[in-house]
Amino acid sequence: MRTKFKSFLNERLSNYNVAKKIAFELGEEINELLGEGSYGKAYSTKSGKVLKLTYGITEVNRAYVLSRNKNRTKYLINYYNVGKIVYDWSDEFDEINKGKDDYEKFEWYILMDQVLPLTNNEFEALSNYMIYEFMMNIIHDKKINNFLNEYINYIKMYSKNETYIKNMTTTMIELYPHIINIAKELKKHHIISNFDFHAGNLGWNKDRTHLVFFDIGGNTKKDNYKRNNKKIIIDENEI
Repeated sequence: MRTKFKSFLNERLSNYNVAKKIAFELGEEINELLGEGSYGKAYSTKSGKVLKLTYGITEVNRAYVLSRNKNRTKYLINYYNVGKIVYDWSDEFDEINKGKDDYEKFEWYILMDQVLPLTNNEFEALSNYMIYEFMMNIIHDKKINNFLNEYINYIKMYSKNETYIKNMTTTMIELYPHIINIAKELKKHHIISNFDFHAGNLGWNKDRTHLVFFDIGGNTKKDNYKRNNKKIIIDENEI
């Protein structure tokens, strides 16, 4: 797939501009920058999806594998398109733009569903280290019956604030079945270790009916993506 657009030399080069060109090729339109981290930047689209530009090959491989599932996932983020960004321009052009704000040569793009943010209480409740161990127990068919009691006891051990304890307890009771369902869906898709589960990678679907795990990361059994590479070429001179 090859983009067609006016030369970047006539406009300010930015990741936002690159995202716009990639979105156009995917039949999408960029809305705004949602956020950025160590490995990439995420932009919302007007159709309600997210276009992410990233360096993260493990996330790309995971997204590619999940995007090929015939049955869409419910508690893991739905991925639609995954591909390589190829920059077809001169070294001189690259040098001119190095150091500019909002200019990084991200290697990959991922188009996925958008999630709604957690509340402060939900983020706090899901930041507890016990949850990852609990999920691993579900995935590996170990005992899970006492998790809620253990979680409540842990909160009481580190806080004497009754309001805080009540809020965290109520919130975790509400989130408990969602955590179980995320773990079961990870197991269903053979994602049993090395996934990047934490509160920053969780959100709600558009109807707020189920919790969704995104930016899953981890390693796949085979690096299938490199053999099925879909490229969008960003060409400096193409009209």
